[in-house]
This record gives sequence, C-alpha cells and structure tokens, in this order.
Amino acid sequence: QSARSSVVASGKRRSGKVDKQKKEEERRRQEEGRCAEEARIRKEQEEAERQERERLEVEERERLEAKERERRDGELAELSEALQAVWLSTMQADSQRRASAQWERYMRCDGTPDPSEAKEINTFLSLWAESAPRDVATALRECSTALDLIEELEFVLADTPDRVLNVQTVSRHRHSILQLQEIIASKLDQVTHHLLKCASKDADLETGNLQTVVESSFMTLMLWANVNKNPRFKGYEFADRGVGFELPRPLAACPVAVRILWTRYDHLT
Repeated sequence: QSARSSVVASGKRRSGKVDKQKKEEERRRQEEGRCAEEARIRKEQEEAERQERERLEVEERERLEAKERERRDGELAELSEALQAVWLSTMQADSQRRASAQWERYMRCDGTPDPSEAKEINTFLSLWAESAPRDVATALRECSTALDLIEELEFVLADTPDRVLNVQTVSRHRHSILQLQEIIASKLDQVTHHLLKCASKDADLETGNLQTVVESSFMTLMLWANVNKNPRFKGYEFADRGVGFELPRPLAACPVAVRILWTRYDHLT
C-alpha cells in the first residue's frame, strides 16, 4: 500500500510538473504573440507617421513652389511690361531721330542731293562722273561731298529697321555707295593727272623733280615725278610725313611718277 501511495504521489508530481510546463509554454506563446502584435502595431504606426510626414512635406513643397511660381510670374509680367515700354520708347526715339535727320536734309539746301532718293542721287552721279574738276581744290571739295553722301547712306542702312527698308532699297543704297567710292577714286586720279601736267613748271629747283604734298581733311596725297631723269637718283623721302621710297635703277632715267595716298576712310575692307 505504501509503495502504491508513493507511485501515485510521484505520478501526481509528474502530472503537475507537466501541467506547469504547458502553462508556462502557453504563457510564453501568448507573450510572444503579444510582443509580435505590439511590434506590428508599432510598425504600422511608424509607417503611417512616415507617410503622413511625407504627405505634409509634399504639400509644403508644392505650396512653396506655387508661391515661387506666382512670384516669378509676377516678376516676369513686370519685366515684360518694362521691356515693352523700353521698346516702344526706343522705337519712338529712333523714329523721331530719322524724321529729324530727314528734316535737316530737306532744310539743308546746299545743292547736294538726298542720297536716299533714287532720282536725285542717280542724276547727281551721272553729272558728276561726266564732269572734270577745274582745279585741285574743286576736286577735293567734290570728294568731300561724296564722302558725306556715303556717310548718309551708311547711316540710313544702319539705322533704319528692316521692316522699313525692303531688299531692293538696300541694294540700291549699297550700289550708290559703290558708285560714290569709284567717283572719289576717279577724282583723286584727276587730281594726280592735273599735278603731273604741271610737273615741269612746279619742279623743285634743287632736284629738278616734282615733289609735292596735297592734304585735306580726308586724305594726304604725296606725289613725286621724275622730271630731271637723273640716272644717279636713288629715292626720295617726304620728310614731313615720314614716308619715302627707293626707285629701281632701271627707272631712274625714265619718265615715271610715284604716288603715295593715305586716306582717313577705308573703302577696301
């Protein structure tokens, strides 16, 4: 009986121990489940908070960008209005300047043609090209007039908007400029010819050759003519101008002339 009682007591103890382990295991599973649930909830809350922060950041960024666009649009509108006002003012000033130049040209009454008028400039060019100057001073005055007309035409081409000047008018003005340049060159050749015709009379007493300088506001013409034909002649220097030349020996006894022309305008480039 005593042995049976010990076995029963031992079985009860083992049964109690098993029950206690089961309860402990169940409690641990419940604790792990609770912790997992809390972690899941915390993770969901953190994700929700993150999404909320991102949403608020996006809204704030969009608000700031909209405000910046509004500011830029306002500044752009103000700038556009200011530029429009400047453009209109510039157009008015340019129009008034051209009108003033036309009026001054009309009131000049100095006998020179209006180079922007085809009939006037063509008539002037035809008459001027056919006429020969009476003297050097007259030729130089005509060259100076031609330079003034070229300057007027260049001003018209540079200052008049493209919408005002058509292609034909631009071409006509440029052709007139070329004709005036050719006439200037021709007049200077006529001046040279006039001086050479008087070479013997105007020759230098010491060298027996012509050596002269013609100067105006727009050019300097230096001319030497071999009147004496001295075979020992080597060259000549226009000392006041710092310009000289050497004559090849075979030409020393020949009827040759040397012209050095320095202009204050440039019709070549």
